[in-house]
Amino acid sequence: MFSAAHAFLLSKGIRPTSHGGTMGLLGQHFVKTKELDAKHGKALQRAYHLRQRGDYEIYEPVKRDEARLILNEAKEFISVVERMLAQVRPLGKG
Repeated sequence: MFSAAHAFLLSKGIRPTSHGGTMGLLGQHFVKTKELDAKHGKALQRAYHLRQRGDYEIYEPVKRDEARLILNEAKEFISVVERMLAQVRPLGKG
């Protein structure tokens, strides 16, 4: 999801430098303007928090149902971003 979000931001000339920056810039430039549904921005945030929990919280592992939910959200998120990327004109071309 982050690679897709990062690629989309880059295609618009926006260069995030962190995961937090990617989430913030996606929200600022595309969720806030309603170009991207807010549910996708929230899914990206959930994925980030679950990843953090899965990587660093040894006493609170990610549950199977949480993983299934985020996997489904990730598939939808990536599909939406792929469609948006297909509509992007290369930078510098009218």
